[in-house]
Amino acid sequence: MTDHPNYRSLSPPEDKPRDEYTYAERRAELYDAIDRAGHYRNLERSQRQLGDRYGVSHTTIRKDINAILEWKADHLGENAEAELETLKNKAVRDALDENDAAKAYRLMTTHFQNLMAVGEIEEAPDKHQIDHSGSLFNLPDEVTDNWERTDGDGE
Repeated sequence: MTDHPNYRSLSPPEDKPRDEYTYAERRAELYDAIDRAGHYRNLERSQRQLGDRYGVSHTTIRKDINAILEWKADHLGENAEAELETLKNKAVRDALDENDAAKAYRLMTTHFQNLMAVGEIEEAPDKHQIDHSGSLFNLPDEVTDNWERTDGDGE
């Protein structure tokens, strides 16, 4: 595990110019932008444009993105469901904005499969895995004992 601040919880001061941000403040803002975009490749600005925005080189922005991704990988287990939920919501919104309900459904299905894969939710049993033993009703023992003594034709 690497030694990074919690980018998710940091908020740069609103009145501070971006080119005066500390590396942690810059990364916190980049973290939020990546989170909104769903993936760092979906950012609205290029690394060069982001570098100009923050008064640093595009190489520094690339290092910031790598550090953010490293931090997210270290902390995904703690927040896997939330991370997947964020990605799913963005993708489903985009699919619905494109009037592609089938794509939105596939994304939801994949989302639930991902949650099951990381153990965040239990897999629902299919019809062959359901235990049919027991009764749906709370019947007296004398009734159910009688059922066990018959061979199915009432005798």
